[in-house]
Amino acid sequence: MTNNGLDLTAAEKRIKRCAIFKIDLKGRFVYVDTMTEQFLQYPMERLFGRNIKAVLTEESYATILAIFRGERHYETSFQAVDLDFIDTDNNKHSFGAIIALNFIAGNPANYQVVLIPNYGFAELSQNRFEPDEVTELLLSFIADIDSSILWSKLTDIFLNWPEILQTGLYVYNQKTLGLLASSTRIPDSAEGVIDLTATDHNHLMVVLEHRRHISSPNSGSIDLALPVSMGLFDAVYPLIYRDKCWGILRFICNSDPLTNNDTKLGRIARFLGNALFSFINSQEDL
Repeated sequence: MTNNGLDLTAAEKRIKRCAIFKIDLKGRFVYVDTMTEQFLQYPMERLFGRNIKAVLTEESYATILAIFRGERHYETSFQAVDLDFIDTDNNKHSFGAIIALNFIAGNPANYQVVLIPNYGFAELSQNRFEPDEVTELLLSFIADIDSSILWSKLTDIFLNWPEILQTGLYVYNQKTLGLLASSTRIPDSAEGVIDLTATDHNHLMVVLEHRRHISSPNSGSIDLALPVSMGLFDAVYPLIYRDKCWGILRFICNSDPLTNNDTKLGRIARFLGNALFSFINSQEDL
């Protein structure tokens, strides 16, 4: 759609939802929206009444305490900070946040916190923020989903990362794990290509049962004109919605992507676990 020559469709894809929650003057959650639940990877019912200290890193909680100790009057400014949250699986999620003091009948009542996805203020202020093209492609895929979903388009997106050679999307239902879609940059006839349809591997079940991502060197090797100088890595991430692991994302890589628990692929898997769950269920119901 255009308006006065402007491409509004492209502009709408650049708009991202923020998450909003409120904490009282002692730091306890008193309001949580659905986006906060998705961002923090915490069930809403486990946040209400809980002190924010329980879900923040020590450094981020110190930031909150510094704000608490500031002056509380109508002229209080909006505070822009970076906050690091820890989810139920002890993974870290980093967000930029806008914090403002709310008043009721002229008295300080609570703090409203707006979480902004994809970047922190420290990065923005230093002009180091760069849009992630793969993330943008994933967001576009989800925005364009209709009744007929070609899931291979989703797995194709990950091949834009040069380290990823194969991608598999699996659905777990009634103790059965099945391959929903896969993509590869390697010819099927190549020696050492991984058969993604085979699901009887112990490490796949470990991810489903423990809901933690793992990476293990794969014994296979690929003798092609590709930048593969070491053994392959089989990296597997759980897809979770409200404590339910409904599938996994699997990547065959030429280097280990799991340098820490806060990798880009891990964050994307957590996002897709929430974003795709309803579409998977709707297809199963048809």
